[in-house]
Amino acid sequence: MEALHKRWLQVNPTASWRDVINALKQCKENELARTIEDKVTDPTAGRSTNDDMEVSASNANPGPITGNPKDILRTHSVKLTKEISNNLYEITTELHAKGLIPQQAVDDVLVMGVMTDYIKAMKLMNVLRGQLESSLNPEQYLIDICHVLINQQYRTLTDIATSILHQLGQSIPDNVSSHTVLPSPVDDISNPIYAVTNIR
Repeated sequence: MEALHKRWLQVNPTASWRDVINALKQCKENELARTIEDKVTDPTAGRSTNDDMEVSASNANPGPITGNPKDILRTHSVKLTKEISNNLYEITTELHAKGLIPQQAVDDVLVMGVMTDYIKAMKLMNVLRGQLESSLNPEQYLIDICHVLINQQYRTLTDIATSILHQLGQSIPDNVSSHTVLPSPVDDISNPIYAVTNIR
């Protein structure tokens, strides 16, 4: 494994184990990718005392591996669905503008009739899951979704997106701390501040 990673470092000095694993998965070398992922996640797995798999800190950037993008998206799906439902149309439009969802998904959100925005958000999450699973680079696809969520500038969406980016071993974009993060939107009907009172 050390030789493989050193070879990668010659091609790309900032390469991480995650880069190696993603490349192996794209080449359909899933078993080797899984073996490397297991050993990087749990360095003691399958090692003998003579089998030193460590790469010196000066030569490697292993980066955290906490799960695959599909699992990460799944673990955040309940919170994401709730928050996306509060800002459904803007998020759907931006996801489509960035090429992350097909036009059909946008059309479905717009014409789903009497369904609540939460149900529409659930269906949008299913589209995102499907697109992620079919993506040639699922990690980058999930990173792109996170950037769309951060661009909404709502605190809860930003928190979820930055948590996902952290799990993927990505740095948080500089603009996260520099822009004004608004509280998450709420349904006007359910918020007493927006209730109309007829005082006569």
